[in-house]
Amino acid sequence: MTSRSEHTSANRRAIEGSPSHLGPLSEEIILGMLNTPIQRPNLIMQHPLFSQGVILPTLPINEIYQQIRRSVYIRESGRCFKAPSGSGKSFCIDMICDLLKHDFPNLAVIKIQAQTQMVASIRSFFKHILTSLRHNDIRGETYDLKRRAMNRLVDEAKRHGMSFVVLFIDEAQCMRTEDYYFLKDVSNGLSTEGVQLVTVLFGQAPEFEYAINDLRSAGKLDIVSRFTMRLEDFRPFSTLADIEQLFEQIEKATYPAHTNISWIQFLSPKSYAAGFRFKNEARPFFEALTSLNIDDESPFFPARSMFLALRHALFDFAVSESVQLQIPPSAWVNAIQYAQVIEAARIGGMPQDSKWEVKK
Repeated sequence: MTSRSEHTSANRRAIEGSPSHLGPLSEEIILGMLNTPIQRPNLIMQHPLFSQGVILPTLPINEIYQQIRRSVYIRESGRCFKAPSGSGKSFCIDMICDLLKHDFPNLAVIKIQAQTQMVASIRSFFKHILTSLRHNDIRGETYDLKRRAMNRLVDEAKRHGMSFVVLFIDEAQCMRTEDYYFLKDVSNGLSTEGVQLVTVLFGQAPEFEYAINDLRSAGKLDIVSRFTMRLEDFRPFSTLADIEQLFEQIEKATYPAHTNISWIQFLSPKSYAAGFRFKNEARPFFEALTSLNIDDESPFFPARSMFLALRHALFDFAVSESVQLQIPPSAWVNAIQYAQVIEAARIGGMPQDSKWEVKK
């Protein structure tokens, strides 16, 4: 069983952001620079929160990880997860891959993205696998590409010291019947080499569910039983507890990584010194979200637009010259409206059994 401290270590690596030129400097010097009007704007631009590549270990991601972790132990293949557009599926996969590699150093974990092209191609399928495995030689006939892809997967499993490979496929709603049969060929080929393939698919709702239903209707039960037997929801942000946990992560994160300067302290050292704490903003943010949902038709928060709202509000917080002990409720409303969070939720659709919850 992995300890809480070990998970914290893996999560910390995921949220540290890109390397900073501030690395050699002491906390005192960095905070002094942040209080200098000439240097401050450029430093704020480097903040990890404004980076598209930052991943935070949210409650929905942690819930999915526990399920997938169990599947890894029992060698269960065919786990599928669906969520509306903008829910953070791709970031979820990245975080889960990072955690799996941390918890199971000897496990081969690979991620590929299903191709969105309209015409399926067995050559392009295997080329894509080879590219994802960072294999430069993608020349040759189909048979050569197929053997090369399988050999590479076998090598990955043996190099890591385990007899199986966990393969994540993003944008699985784009997979066609041919793709699944290509995947079946790979699975069978690995099996002859003593290597088991465990697949985990993530796709956009409702298209992914439609695609799986089409496989069932077409009688492709060999594909369904092997790759799409269990379809579940990747739960979007929907509760106060989700928001509180997210804000707590932002509160605890540090930047630069070698310092104890919190993300919020970096954005506004004076406000932080005066007692501002971002975790106290979780309920006001949640209440702003619910107040804008007049007809209760969008009971979840798409991660993409919600993080845009957070960046919008925190940018205004960072560039303000005054010391702030709280973010005004009107600022949260403005940020949510600017990011079109509610509109994005309605466009993306919602789980049928969802509702607003203030869950503690």
